[in-house]
Amino acid sequence: MDCGCIIGRWRQRGHRHCAFTVMEMVVVLAIVAILVGMALAIGAKVRESSEVELTRAELSILSSELTRLEHRMGAVPSNMAAFLPDDQQLYLRSSPTGGWIVGRCAINDLPPAVMVRGIMSGPGGSSVIYVAAIKDGFGMPIQMVASPMQSPRAPFFFSSGPDKIINTPDDIFSYSP
Repeated sequence: MDCGCIIGRWRQRGHRHCAFTVMEMVVVLAIVAILVGMALAIGAKVRESSEVELTRAELSILSSELTRLEHRMGAVPSNMAAFLPDDQQLYLRSSPTGGWIVGRCAINDLPPAVMVRGIMSGPGGSSVIYVAAIKDGFGMPIQMVASPMQSPRAPFFFSSGPDKIINTPDDIFSYSP
């Protein structure tokens, strides 16, 4: 006789019992655990891929700004700490309050979460808030190689990549290695 339940059809002592067996519960829980594990693994890969793409976009912006700075100044700054203020000083403009601010600059268009702000001296000794460092998609500072003595491909920017360790195969460069 059918007890009208979708799962379970056991009869004992004239009573109808409709319920999952222990084995059915274990199988369902195992399937759910496998699906959750797969979803977590896929989610981690998607997140890492988006962080890599964010880092590549940042490196591209920095390379463009370095080219612009080199054309205007005739030289490449010696490191990242010199590059960022030098580049942003090209965009300084007076603010309505009488001080100075960095105008529309590609570096300032990066997501706020990747920028580390600092204070530099502007014209007349006034303080100007600027981007003092840029973090990659993994939270590590982006590095700059400026001298051909450091690398024949210089100048370029790079990130330590997902493993956050420099000089490993997952490093991300502003050029195609």
